Amino acid sequence: PQPVLFGNMAFGAVNIVPKRMEDEGRTNRLLGAGGKHETFTALAENGFGAGGLSSWVTLSHRQSDGHRENADGEVNNFYGNFAYTINDNWETSLLVNYQNGLANDPRAEDAAPIPIVERYETESTFIVGTVAHQYEQFSGFIKVYWEAGETEWQQFDAGPPPPVGEAYTNFTEFDNYGIRLQERLELEDGPAITAGWDLQLYGGRVEDIYETTAAANDIQPERRLRNNAFYINLDKDFDFAGGTLTPSAGLRYNFAKEFDDEYGAQASLSYTRGDTRVYANFARAFNYAGLYAAIFSDRWSGFGVSPDAWKDLDAETILHYEVGVEQALDDWGRLTISVYYDDVSDAFNFDSPPPPVSLTNTGDYQLFGTEIFLFLTPYK
Repeated sequence: PQPVLFGNMAFGAVNIVPKRMEDEGRTNRLLGAGGKHETFTALAENGFGAGGLSSWVTLSHRQSDGHRENADGEVNNFYGNFAYTINDNWETSLLVNYQNGLANDPRAEDAAPIPIVERYETESTFIVGTVAHQYEQFSGFIKVYWEAGETEWQQFDAGPPPPVGEAYTNFTEFDNYGIRLQERLELEDGPAITAGWDLQLYGGRVEDIYETTAAANDIQPERRLRNNAFYINLDKDFDFAGGTLTPSAGLRYNFAKEFDDEYGAQASLSYTRGDTRVYANFARAFNYAGLYAAIFSDRWSGFGVSPDAWKDLDAETILHYEVGVEQALDDWGRLTISVYYDDVSDAFNFDSPPPPVSLTNTGDYQLFGTEIFLFLTPYK
């Protein structure tokens, strides 16, 4: 149900469960490791739980000089997950993740020398506040999130076109924020209904600032996009032929600020008996062009591209069909075999040089294939 529950770009989704303190008490962990080329890793963790309060905090640092000159880099990270259980049905939490890092570019071994060491630096902060509830027949949450960061990419412009032989820095600033509201109602004699509303606002700005030649600077205006979506999904279990038959269907409708409105959809049917599950599903997913499409349209407007050409891009869409069988292998594994067919329309692709370089809808294509997945747990 990813296209229904998550919307734009949800061709596939991974459910990452944030680490948290589950029990009362305290736990601490220190970890250090080192290796060649001044490679070093350090990590400190602390978990705390008392009454309805819990927290999990992680600090980490990684660095290395790399196996070549000018191949060094480092990453620093802070993670905190703080929760308060109000009662048996309600809980609040706050998750904070901060990181910064840098990496130097040693360039290709046979590349011509340049007078600077090119470097890429990043910094970002991600915060999610959640209020969730759980009752016998209904559950849900409201999440408010904010993510912001910046990158600095120090480069050397060897041209052409001019200027030639000058260092410059590409600055990128971004921020994304929004609200996710979801409620699931499990009717005693009817289907389980999952419904929700998502509001997402995202944007940023990009600048290329040259060391001395101000006329070569490229300063892009700040741009902001918006997605506003409503969705509903239904599923129900039926006793059938000694097993469980589960049909499911859902629809999501997305209102976009700069692009045409789009929808995501899914329908599936699965049958489970004992350790075997057979399934068939269909999904329609969509992918809007992002901020870099607008940036490329503006940067190459001197080559006959309209600065607003990106607004005419259609969303990339995919129709996905899949049938498969999943077999549990006692307690030590699981085997899945599936066959799928994908029909992609208005696929995105960047036109390659010579200029203009821009994002375009290049056409349609189809994929047909099979997947065999074996998951083993030889020891518990």
